[in-house]
Amino acid sequence: MSGEAVRWEILSGLPGEGPAPIYFHAQHPTPWAEGLVVRFWRADGSQWVGNFQGKQDWSTKVLLWPEADSIAVVAMDNFYLLDGGNPANYITADSELVVDDVMLNDEHSVLFVAANKTILAFGRNRQLIWRRDSLKEFDAQFQTCARGVLSVSVEEELGGERKTLHFSANNGAPL
Repeated sequence: MSGEAVRWEILSGLPGEGPAPIYFHAQHPTPWAEGLVVRFWRADGSQWVGNFQGKQDWSTKVLLWPEADSIAVVAMDNFYLLDGGNPANYITADSELVVDDVMLNDEHSVLFVAANKTILAFGRNRQLIWRRDSLKEFDAQFQTCARGVLSVSVEEELGGERKTLHFSANNGAPL
């Protein structure tokens, strides 16, 4: 498999025809149930289907990251970061984390992942750059990342009023 993904669509289930889907899971043993099913197209017109295992049916998001030849998928609260040229080469976040959001910085050089009370930052090589644990707030949702400042909307208590926190995009330090 070669070539980066240029578009995608979420399918209602596993297709009955075509090549076998690629199965993605965040824990072992592999749970081979149907999860979030996504079809991806490459620039050359070829396509492949991924079946992404999830935990719940809350957060779902697909983000193409062409600058890193990568694809970020939040599948029902599980996180997958795939090599766009070889999707079978992927990493996941800790299986205990419930992932809510992903976002790129303004230069598309860093991918941020919001999970539980944790923020993760990955570089273009798909390696973890930094991890900020122990946020006191809940339901982190990214707002912006510009000029080195990551802005995150959070709830002080579940279902409560939201506020905005700011962190260094370089190292996760609170600002």
